[in-house]
Amino acid sequence: MFSITGKARIILALIVISVVVTAVFLPVTQAGFVKSWDDGSYVTDNPRTQSLSARNLARIATTFLLGNYHPLTLAAFALQYRLFRLDARGYHAVSIVLHLLNCFLVFWLIYLVAGNWPTAFLAGLIFGIHPLRIESVAWISDQKDLLAAGFALLTIIGYTYFRKGRGVAAYLLALLACAFSLLAKASALLTPFFLVLMDYNRERKLEKRKILETIPFFAIALTLGIISIAARNAYQSQLGEHAFSIGQKIIIGVERFIFYFIGRNFFPGSYPYLNTYYLAKHGLPVIPIIIAIAILAGLVCTIVYSLRYTKKILWSCVFFVIFIFPALTAVSLGYSADRFIYLPAVGIAYLAAEYIVWLSGSLYRKTRTARYSVVAVAVGLIAILAVMTRQGLSVWRDSVNLTDHFVKVYPDDPTTYLNRGLAFQEAKKYERAVADFSRALAINPGYAEAYNRRALVFYEVRDYEKAIADFSSAARIDPEYAEVYYNRGNVYYDAGAFPEAEADYNRVIALDSTRAETFYNRGNVRARLGNVAEAINDYSRAISLDPDHVRAYYNRAVSYFLLKEYKSAYGDVQKLITLGIKVNPAFVDTLKKHMAEKDK
Repeated sequence: MFSITGKARIILALIVISVVVTAVFLPVTQAGFVKSWDDGSYVTDNPRTQSLSARNLARIATTFLLGNYHPLTLAAFALQYRLFRLDARGYHAVSIVLHLLNCFLVFWLIYLVAGNWPTAFLAGLIFGIHPLRIESVAWISDQKDLLAAGFALLTIIGYTYFRKGRGVAAYLLALLACAFSLLAKASALLTPFFLVLMDYNRERKLEKRKILETIPFFAIALTLGIISIAARNAYQSQLGEHAFSIGQKIIIGVERFIFYFIGRNFFPGSYPYLNTYYLAKHGLPVIPIIIAIAILAGLVCTIVYSLRYTKKILWSCVFFVIFIFPALTAVSLGYSADRFIYLPAVGIAYLAAEYIVWLSGSLYRKTRTARYSVVAVAVGLIAILAVMTRQGLSVWRDSVNLTDHFVKVYPDDPTTYLNRGLAFQEAKKYERAVADFSRALAINPGYAEAYNRRALVFYEVRDYEKAIADFSSAARIDPEYAEVYYNRGNVYYDAGAFPEAEADYNRVIALDSTRAETFYNRGNVRARLGNVAEAINDYSRAISLDPDHVRAYYNRAVSYFLLKEYKSAYGDVQKLITLGIKVNPAFVDTLKKHMAEKDK
């Protein structure tokens, strides 16, 4: 009789996972970028993710983006830009491949923990096709979570092999993977704590030697954690969030932990409604909070009771809690997202897989029919998850469709209207964009970013008066919001109000002196005001920040020409030519003529 060996079973299991996960997520390759949801900031409009030069990689290593420090993610986007330019299909394909690799790592980890391939297979498959994976796979910007989770899993796997006596190589692999995980995103900051708990769970004690061996992991986490906190503190979210007490934040966290982070794993079609905006408007909803606390108490009691029989439930729950904990720090913003559950969901998938395998084995001792019934139910549930995921992908086909979905889910959250307004603005549906930004401001009058975005729409349609009014409102709400002054300076420039534009650019530079474009724009203003020497200084600053700033070279060349510094102007022209820019031959001949006359 034909028999499949253990190794062949593992290979077959991985093939099945590959085929099913790829088939489920393949339609996402037809989706585009979601610029209103950070794809613009990360890919399409970010010059730092569009070059692999050594200079640019150095900038990436010192760049904060949207309150995060993740140079590995930005470097990955730069590599993809080299391969695909701005063809979204390539980026989506990479996301699918990263997710598939993570499914393999889940299989590998659970195989090490459970010791059998059926549990590992089910865990990898459930993790791979669950509807909560949609956001991380379909949203290009969330490759950061895919990368962070993959390297975190590799850290745990490498450390497990090290503890099994595989030597220094396994230890170094784990250490390197830990660093890469945190360089992709700081979501797995608590990985070292999980390693310590694994050691304790294995031997029921903590030896000094083993604690010392985890210190390098803690050092990496501490270093990159401090940098990540600095990035977060430097980021002006402009959400205008309400201030709540510690007690209220804990209550929101408990509700979110039970109904969102745990509940949506089992009921992926549900969305909890409690957030800071709801809380500010309606106060504390007593009944849902009591239910959440009761469920939490029940879960704790169940875990404690299960220790009489197995430690597997504890392992899965500890994994989930440790890796979801950093996301709970967002409770003050009332903010949750499916991507926060990506790595923690490994614990839930393992728990579900263990239960199915245990139930099947228990019933097998009674009748084969009962066992096959369990298998049939499991296959049915997996099919349901696959269909739900496949259907959920349709939400991500474009920016307007996606943001409209979340407006319907969270109609009282101003950020949903802001995001849909951005999608309408991208689609050049300006009236609808203005309506959504206005709706966001009606819900939260202190929403500086909504004023800023509405002003940009007015700027696009050349309604300078309304644009300036909205930019000024945003500046009053958040006087440190550099982007507002930059945008208002652009409006003043186009309106011919050059002194006002210069004042705004001065303010931007005082807040952030690292932007080449600000110096370039101020140089243009000063040239218009007749301060050509100062304009040259600004163009030079712009070039020092961005050595490939073509327009700065050209305008500086013109400015040098006006000051009759022909050799300097000619030097800039030559630089433009080396950058592949065509320069008017008449201008080049004029410079040569003047240089020749000056040398006589």
